[in-house]
Amino acid sequence: MKNFAVPRSPWLVLDRIENKTYILTNYEAANLAALFVFFRKAYAMLTR
Repeated sequence: MKNFAVPRSPWLVLDRIENKTYILTNYEAANLAALFVFFRKAYAMLTR
């Protein structure tokens, strides 16, 4: 049974991918951007 109580349910992701209508929400895009910046800073520090 699909668990709709969990926002990031695997079922929801699979449905989105199958329908080819996966659009990042503003919240997800912000999280990805923050992660990207964080990893770039960490990489710069490690390779200094």
